[in-house]
Amino acid sequence: MNYAFIDTNNIVVSLIYFEEEPNNINIFLEAQEVVTGISPLTPFKVTDEYENCGIGKVFTNNEFRPQQPYPSWLWDNTKKIWVAPTVHPELLYGAHDVNYEWDEANQRWNRITV
Repeated sequence: MNYAFIDTNNIVVSLIYFEEEPNNINIFLEAQEVVTGISPLTPFKVTDEYENCGIGKVFTNNEFRPQQPYPSWLWDNTKKIWVAPTVHPELLYGAHDVNYEWDEANQRWNRITV
C-alpha cells in the first residue's frame, strides 16, 4: 500500500510504502510534515489506477502528471505528456545530433551550440 503526501499546490513531496494498511495514517502525516518542513500535507492512498505517481508529480484531474515545464505548453491527454506550442525541430528535420532548448519568451526552439 502506497501513500503519497501532497502539498497545497497538489505536488507530491513524499511517498511511503506500507506492507499493510496503517491503523492511523495521521501519525505518518505528522512525521512527513516534520521531515519535509511542509505543512499542511494531504495523505493520498495510491492504488493501481494511479501508476504515474512520483515525487514532484502534480495531482490534477484525477491523475498524476509531471509539472508543466512552461506556461505555454499544453497537456496531451492521449499521450500523457506536455507538448510545446511548436513542433520540436528534431521531429521536423530528423537532426538527432543537434540540441535545442525551449525559449518561452519567443515561443520557439533555439539551437544550442556547444
